[in-house]
Amino acid sequence: MESLISPPKLPLCYETGKNPRHKQKHTLDYLFIAEDEIQYLECKKKKQLLIESRDRPDFITYHPETDTFSSPAIERFLEGTGITYAIVAEDDINPIEAENIELLYDYTYGMNLRKYKKWLKEIVGIVSESDGTTVEFLLGKNVPPEYIYAAISLQDVYFPLTELTLLDVRNAFVFNALS
Repeated sequence: MESLISPPKLPLCYETGKNPRHKQKHTLDYLFIAEDEIQYLECKKKKQLLIESRDRPDFITYHPETDTFSSPAIERFLEGTGITYAIVAEDDINPIEAENIELLYDYTYGMNLRKYKKWLKEIVGIVSESDGTTVEFLLGKNVPPEYIYAAISLQDVYFPLTELTLLDVRNAFVFNALS
């Protein structure tokens, strides 16, 4: 089970040109919790990160050789906790994956589990008959789209989120999760 939540504020201390020991409570954008990992995520536009790295290099540091960012202040705060962090700029995001994740975001919220299990059995049966099938084919078999997308979101069937777009139902191939 994975979860993405709004994290609490972190009491950070970092150096700036104006203030050698600036203290600030900072809220990172997300806290990702999985069975084997806890990770804070900071998502900003690259232009903003570059400005912050210039103005507050102990808070945000730019590494031109790898075109990545880090935060010495966050590293100090998280040291020894086992919690990791990542700073993500728009260049780091696969646009196809982002589009798919946005589409799938709410499909399992408030879902009728009994109906889902019934439709999942139907979806898996259809997908298992071949090496995969399209979302269009499943829709043609009168499978409601909310159950197709819920099955993908819950990983009960496999869809290559980083490679194909779910919006192109003719070419959105779904595969058996066990393949």
